[in-house]
Amino acid sequence: MKFYIFGVFLVSFLALCNAEDYDKVKLTGRTVYISRSKAPWFTALDNCNRLRFTFAMIKSQKENEELTNALLSVIKSDEENVWIGGLRHDLDDYFRWISFGTALSKTSYTNWAPKEPTGRPHRTQNDEFCMQMSFKDGGKWSDNTCWRRRLYVCEKRD
Repeated sequence: MKFYIFGVFLVSFLALCNAEDYDKVKLTGRTVYISRSKAPWFTALDNCNRLRFTFAMIKSQKENEELTNALLSVIKSDEENVWIGGLRHDLDDYFRWISFGTALSKTSYTNWAPKEPTGRPHRTQNDEFCMQMSFKDGGKWSDNTCWRRRLYVCEKRD
């Protein structure tokens, strides 16, 4: 009986810890969940999926501006970059939105910073395959090494 009560207490405690690990912000057509803890890109993806969210993707200038403003209002640290849901496979020359596999091409909305993305496939010295957003730089995007620990953004679309 004592073990059962301890188990219920532990599960409840862990659920409360996970529930408070995000700031929830309602935007047009979606709700974003901004993490309060840092993680490497793939761990952040797992965390979003585990909670039944998807990694944030950005389809338009309006969505980029709304997310940038939300990040500026929520994150009160020196942090400048957050992980979003763009990823480039080692053999591709382009990024994809991981949630839907949609390629970012010249015909879709992008907001890359000047001279970004810098990482190119087939170069062993550069492993910048994961996308981040610099919300203190007008929401510009860049690529970076996936193992860096960053805050991240999950979402649920309406």
